[in-house]
Amino acid sequence: MKAQTPASELEDLRNRIAELENENAQLLKEKENTVATLNSGMTAVQNRVDQLNESYQKEVSENQKKNELIDELKNKISDLQQNTSASNEAQALTEENKILKNKVDAFSKMIEILQNPSNVSPEIKEQQETIHNLQNKIEELKRTININDLEIEELKSILNKSTSEKDEIIKDLKNQIHQKEFEIDSKNAEIDCKEETINSLNEQLKKDNSLQGFVESLSQINEHNEEKQQFEKEIKEKDSQITNLSKLISEKDTQINFYKLQITEKDEIINQKSNALTQKESTTLSLENQFQENQKNVHELNNRNNELNEKIKELNDNLELVSQEIEKKNNYISSISEQLDEKNKSIDNLEDRLDEILKKYNETIDENSKLHSQVELMNDQINSFKLQIEEVSANDKTSALAAEVEELQGKISTLDLQNEESSALIKRKDDQIEELKSRQNQFIEQLKESDKLALDLDNLKVELNSQKKLLEQVEKEKSQILDDFQYLKSENAKLTSEKDYLEEEKIKLTNLLSECEDKINHDLEEECSQLILHIKELESKVSELQQQLSELSIVKGQNNVFEEELKSAKLMIETYKQLNDILQNKLDQADFQNKEIAKFNMTPVSPVQRCTISCSPVKLLDQTDINIDSEALIKENQLLKKDIEKWKQATHVLKNTVESAKEERDFYQSECGKLNSSIITLQYDLNKLQKEISTITKEREELKEKFSSIQELYQKEIKSQKESIVESENLVQKISFSQRAYDELKIQYNQFVQQLSKLLQKDTEQEIIFSVIHLLDSSRSMPIINSNLAAQKLQSFAIAHLSNMDSFLQKLNSRAKTIELSFSKIDKKLRLTSQKMNDIKKNHHKGGNTLFYTTEKKRPLGLLKNNILPSPQSIPIKKQRHAPREYPSNIGNITPKVNHPIYI
Repeated sequence: MKAQTPASELEDLRNRIAELENENAQLLKEKENTVATLNSGMTAVQNRVDQLNESYQKEVSENQKKNELIDELKNKISDLQQNTSASNEAQALTEENKILKNKVDAFSKMIEILQNPSNVSPEIKEQQETIHNLQNKIEELKRTININDLEIEELKSILNKSTSEKDEIIKDLKNQIHQKEFEIDSKNAEIDCKEETINSLNEQLKKDNSLQGFVESLSQINEHNEEKQQFEKEIKEKDSQITNLSKLISEKDTQINFYKLQITEKDEIINQKSNALTQKESTTLSLENQFQENQKNVHELNNRNNELNEKIKELNDNLELVSQEIEKKNNYISSISEQLDEKNKSIDNLEDRLDEILKKYNETIDENSKLHSQVELMNDQINSFKLQIEEVSANDKTSALAAEVEELQGKISTLDLQNEESSALIKRKDDQIEELKSRQNQFIEQLKESDKLALDLDNLKVELNSQKKLLEQVEKEKSQILDDFQYLKSENAKLTSEKDYLEEEKIKLTNLLSECEDKINHDLEEECSQLILHIKELESKVSELQQQLSELSIVKGQNNVFEEELKSAKLMIETYKQLNDILQNKLDQADFQNKEIAKFNMTPVSPVQRCTISCSPVKLLDQTDINIDSEALIKENQLLKKDIEKWKQATHVLKNTVESAKEERDFYQSECGKLNSSIITLQYDLNKLQKEISTITKEREELKEKFSSIQELYQKEIKSQKESIVESENLVQKISFSQRAYDELKIQYNQFVQQLSKLLQKDTEQEIIFSVIHLLDSSRSMPIINSNLAAQKLQSFAIAHLSNMDSFLQKLNSRAKTIELSFSKIDKKLRLTSQKMNDIKKNHHKGGNTLFYTTEKKRPLGLLKNNILPSPQSIPIKKQRHAPREYPSNIGNITPKVNHPIYI
């Protein structure tokens, strides 16, 4: 029989604790990794928020600069309005016509460049292709942005309030520009009227050829030239405005480039966050799988615990049944012992009666022998008296003898009476002797049968020897069983001591667990407070991000304003084209007039005409003045070329600014979408954290309830084990009592066998008959069974007992193996838990102020059950009524009948 030692059990428990500690350490490491990833994600979000704050501050500064520029433009417009009224009207029409020609040429070239892309350089073509690609990309991004625009509409309602004021300012500027354009149109109309007057004057010159008409025409031309100069000044001012706008566009280009760099950085951050999220999802999936496995293990343990509880209940029921049967057997043994006592008493009484009868019989024999001797004496006396009477009759001594005869007759009468009485007694004795003879004959017949019985007795002796050997073997087995039982008792005592030690250790562990729970609760409260503070910080950051979104929407409105300004600039360019066409027509007319004037100068004139010309108030220009004017025109042409180049650059910058503004708008829209998604994720994380906190609290409460239920079950099991120990002690007492009763029966059986052997050792038949009668009278009330049946039943009892013991030992070995396996598994889990607890303590001591994240709590292990006890199926319980005792028919049937084997 294999028994597990307490040292091995302790080692198994320690191994189990180490395994459980290892599992806890692994789970804690996984939690720490997840927490580190979350912290890294939070730091990245904070860095992103800081970058957005910086960009917001830059945008605010830029908006301030833009507002200042708008104010400056307003001031310039007001100055232009004042300066246009105070412009100089002293410039010559010829200079203005040449300048206008150059500008018209420049504008025509620009228009050709814009209309004919074949004349454009390959660099510009590449730029246009890139612009086209970017536009396609922008359209694709617009589709994605439209989805996010629905979320931004709420923010737009807030932004529209702030942008409405700027829209009003822009509308004022547009109205002013339209007024200026209207003024330019009116002046163009005036120029047309003046040109018509010039044409009319030219016609008059052709008709009249008079100097006065020519002088008047020249004066009108001078007036028109002054008006043209004023228009040129206005055009120059507008050019300056265009240059300022180009500068603003270049600044926006730089801003857009800066925002592009930020976009790239943000894309990298988003990629990092996406990678971190994938890692988190993988970790969460692994944790969920582990949690499901742990739940399965817990369900299995619960099922095992339920099975073990059911087995314990069955064993308790079987123990109760066994205890009831043992009580019944004890009652039966007590009744048998009482019956044996009564039989022993009856045997003693019968022996006493036989002794009295034998004494009386011996006395009667002695009396009969005395009477026979007296009767013989009396007969001898009678014969002697007869002889004397004959002698007296012969001697005639009648008188003397008569008295003697009378005396003798009286004596004879008395003797006759005595003889009659003795004869009656003799008859009685004869009757008794006859009866004894009849009995003797019967006993002789029985002795004849007893000869057969002698052979049977020899066989019985052989069988008794074999049964004695079997009994010795049974006694040896019984002694072994008792030794095993004592060993089991000692082991039970050891196990009880170990249980007490384990209970003390359990109490210590419960105290440690309570302390750990208190620490964990304290740490959880601190973590909850820290999480609440962190949530508040996140909410503040979310509010800041919303403010930044509002500011970004403002910037978006500004971009829309810039787009509208660009559209207005395009419209201005178209108007300038129309003006250039008109001016070109007028310049053609002026060239025609100049050619006519030159022809007029080249024509020969009479001295009278010259005198009239010299006397006229108007002086013609000298050749030196004409040369000076030509040099000035050349310089102005060069300046105009430079201005044209600047205009080209400005148009290029305008294109770039348009593209950058579009990209900036797309960037801001993408940033709005990202911020909205980050807000949603933060809200989701907050909800998830709150759910986790609620689940942790629920699990803690469930664990407390389970711990209390486990304690109650443990106390119940301790009580049941104590009751089982008491029941085992009662069983031991009952077994000892039954053993004593068995020993007494064995002693009585040995005495009976000795008596039989004494019977056979006697010599005479009468002694055998008397001893047989004595035994028969003493054993009339004893139940006697056939010896062969008794031997067979003893053999079957021994074989069944041995088979039951073998099956019981096999079951004990199997149960011991299963218990060893269960203890080994429990030891592994306990080792893992101890390792995990040690790792938790180390991390808690090392971390200091670091957060203490709790692991997924497992359900507690089920209670162990003692599987050493046999199952009810292994104990054959025969519920049969006791058969009636058989009365003896022969002397050989004097062996005790065993109906039921005794199970220990």
